[in-house]
Amino acid sequence: MTVMQESLWQVDGPVARLEGGALRAEIDLRHPEVGLRVQQVATLPIKDTALFRIDFSRLFGAAAHSNGELVARGNDLIATFSETPGHPFRVQAYWRLLDHATGAEPNGGSPPNRPLAAIELILSVQTSLLDSDPTLFVESILPAAHVERLVGRGKTSTSPAQFEQLTLQSRVRAATGTGCFRLAIVEGLHYVEIVHPADFEVAEIEQIGTGVGITHRLFAHFLEKGVILRSRIRGLFYSATPDVESVAQAYDEFVHSEPPLTA
Repeated sequence: MTVMQESLWQVDGPVARLEGGALRAEIDLRHPEVGLRVQQVATLPIKDTALFRIDFSRLFGAAAHSNGELVARGNDLIATFSETPGHPFRVQAYWRLLDHATGAEPNGGSPPNRPLAAIELILSVQTSLLDSDPTLFVESILPAAHVERLVGRGKTSTSPAQFEQLTLQSRVRAATGTGCFRLAIVEGLHYVEIVHPADFEVAEIEQIGTGVGITHRLFAHFLEKGVILRSRIRGLFYSATPDVESVAQAYDEFVHSEPPLTA
C-alpha cells in the first residue's frame, strides 16, 4: 500500500481513514461490501451509516478482498482490483472528497443551501473477454425512516421539479424520474444521493433494520474487450433540510460536471 502526495486519506494497510475536512469516515478494502463507514459530518457524530457498499462478488467471487491495492492522493482514495485468470475483470474505485466548486466546504462551514460535505464514488470496469456482463451493485445504508426522490428533471420532463415519497421495498427506474434521493438521517443532518443520469437505470429501496438501504444497479450492459465503462454516484450532507431548488441545483451541477479523466 502506498501514499502519493499529501492526502486527506490516511492509509494503514488495507484500511483507509478520511480525517480531513468536514467528513470523517473509514473503509476496509478487505470488505468493500461494508462500504465507507461515516463517523462524523462537521461536528455531528453519526452511526449506522455506510455509503457506497460495493458488491464485487459477481466479478471476483470470494477473492475480491485479497485482490485490491490502495493509493491515497490528495482528495482521492483509489482502489484497483486486478484481473485474474479466474476473474477476467479490472475494476478501479475512486472515493473523491469534493471541494468548494461542488458546494462542499472541506475546512468547515457551508454557505446557505450548500452541503456541509460531499463525496463521490467513481467506478470503472474493463475486461479482456470478447463479451461479458460487468454488472455491479452499489448500496448505501442510512439511519432514515423514509426516502424521497427528485422528479421533474431530465430531458423529457415537462413538469416542475418536486419530490415524490417512496415506499420501502420499492423499485424505481430512470423512465419515471431521476436517480436523486433525499433522506433525513439524524437531527440536524440530511443526505442526498445522486446517480449520474448517464448511469442511472434502476434503484431498489428497502428497510434494513431501523434504517433504509438504497441499492443501485450499475454497468447493466454487456462489456466488450478494450472498452472501459464508468459510473458515478455523489453523496451530499446538509445541515438543514435541502429544499427542492437546492437539490435540483445539486443535481444539475452533477449532470453538467466534467467526467473524470482518471478511473
